[in-house]
Amino acid sequence: MLVLSNYQTYAQDPLPWRWMALECLTTYSFSSASDVWSFGVTAWEIFQFGDTPYPSRTWDLSFIDDLESGLRLPEPKLCSPEM
Repeated sequence: MLVLSNYQTYAQDPLPWRWMALECLTTYSFSSASDVWSFGVTAWEIFQFGDTPYPSRTWDLSFIDDLESGLRLPEPKLCSPEM
C-alpha cells in the first residue's frame, strides 16, 4: 500500500486561498483530504460556469473563522441532486 505524506510549505508564497481547506489555511499543511476539498471547490466552479468561489470575501482571519463556523459554498444552481 502506498502511503503519501503531507506536504508543508514554509515560505510566504501567494496561495489560492479560495480553494484551500481549513487545515491548509491554518497550518499550511496539505494532504489528500485537502486535495479533495480543492477538487470540490473546482467542481462547484464548473457547475457555476466559472463563478468565483466566495466572491464577496477577501483574505483575512475572519474568513478562517467563518469556515470554522460552517461557512460553505451554496449549492450550485444547475447541479443535480445525484451530483
